[in-house]
Amino acid sequence: IGGRDVTQFVSDMLKDRKEPVPAEQRMEAARAIKEQHSYIAADVIHEYTKYDQEPAKRMKTYSGITPKTKESWTIQVGYERFLAPEIFFNPEIFVESVTTPLPQVIDNCILQCPIDYRRRLYGNVVLAGGSTAFMHFKERLQRDLQQVVDERLAQAKTRSGASPEPIAVQVLGNKQRKAQRFAAWLGGSIFAQDAAFLSHCKTKQEYDEVGPSCMRGNPMLHC
Repeated sequence: IGGRDVTQFVSDMLKDRKEPVPAEQRMEAARAIKEQHSYIAADVIHEYTKYDQEPAKRMKTYSGITPKTKESWTIQVGYERFLAPEIFFNPEIFVESVTTPLPQVIDNCILQCPIDYRRRLYGNVVLAGGSTAFMHFKERLQRDLQQVVDERLAQAKTRSGASPEPIAVQVLGNKQRKAQRFAAWLGGSIFAQDAAFLSHCKTKQEYDEVGPSCMRGNPMLHC
């Protein structure tokens, strides 16, 4: 599941509502709506209520021009603003083959790590990628992941009778949310500037002479 699924969901909703956007521009419009108007809701049912009570305040519009005819068009943007990104937290609503929400996926990954590292990993969940730039993504992920962890600790207490030490979840993001789209590249570029990294790099000439074996003993591949 990723950003393309969110875009597709917006596109499908526009099509189902028969919004007057040309078919050849529907995906482009859906992508723009996703990036400009979508956000993560704390509670989907409550968000529906807000829209029903104050539609004029919550609804947005998006306009475009058909290249061939130069005719302008305007569409209404409503529930899809919060429903589309909800795919990360309730994927089964949109994709039958995917039933595990993102907080549970993260929890499963951390549980596969050595036990001595788990608390630090829960305290350093770093957001990266364009889809993490949705407004309130960080807050929702931190809340839901904390709930997953707390529920598991409560179950452990019930089984053993002992009270495990609480685990604090911390989700870290950039103040400029859009910068998270390039977080992986930024991290790689910083790493690549380090002198230690350069000392372990191999030239094309070395690779051509030795082949892939020149990297087998490289410390960077055994971190």
